[in-house]
Amino acid sequence: CDERLREPILGEPPNFERARCVAAFVASRHAASGRRGRVLIHCEDGLEHSACLAVAVLMLRERMRLSEATELVWQQRPAILQDPSLRRQLVLLAGHEGLL
Repeated sequence: CDERLREPILGEPPNFERARCVAAFVASRHAASGRRGRVLIHCEDGLEHSACLAVAVLMLRERMRLSEATELVWQQRPAILQDPSLRRQLVLLAGHEGLL
């Protein structure tokens, strides 16, 4: 098992500081550009971390329910969230935010 998959990609519950940091960065990019544009979230190793963070950002910034955010990201990249640990982290975040 890859050691990187054992660490919480979204940060430790209940704060989920990494997810909040990425969501704040996306907000700052939108504010700096003066419009709501696209933001690329990229995972260098291809371990589904970018898809997980994209779903988390949609939940935190747009207040989308977990199912809605997952569906939106899935439409762009169908092979997402195959890793059970990433799914668990998103469920924890969604539960904490009232977005299940």
